[in-house]
Amino acid sequence: MKKLRYESLTNKPSHLQRLTGLDIKEFKKLVSNARAEWHAQVVKPKKLSGRTYEISNMENHILLMLIYYKFYISYDFLGMIFGIDPSTANRAVLRIEPILAKISHFEKKRLSKSDDLSTIIIDVT
Repeated sequence: MKKLRYESLTNKPSHLQRLTGLDIKEFKKLVSNARAEWHAQVVKPKKLSGRTYEISNMENHILLMLIYYKFYISYDFLGMIFGIDPSTANRAVLRIEPILAKISHFEKKRLSKSDDLSTIIIDVT
């Protein structure tokens, strides 16, 4: 199976838009706005030690997160799409999410109280 990467979608802007909800121009603007924060939080500390990330660059991190947010698919499926382990997909989202939250409105609300969970269960039934 071919791995999904941003580089392969640059030639197919309609696919990028269907997968992320952003056209190529908006995606590039998001990338350029996040570049400084990415270097400060990820690239600079990473130069000190450790292996390289399987999701190699910021564009692919953003692509993975946008697909996750748009379709809300499991990390197992994201892993299959990107050719990585599900835990790597999870770490990629956790790595890029706070950076994008600083520069835009991207933020996933996570349940923090048991009352929230019981409300959801009641609403579902």
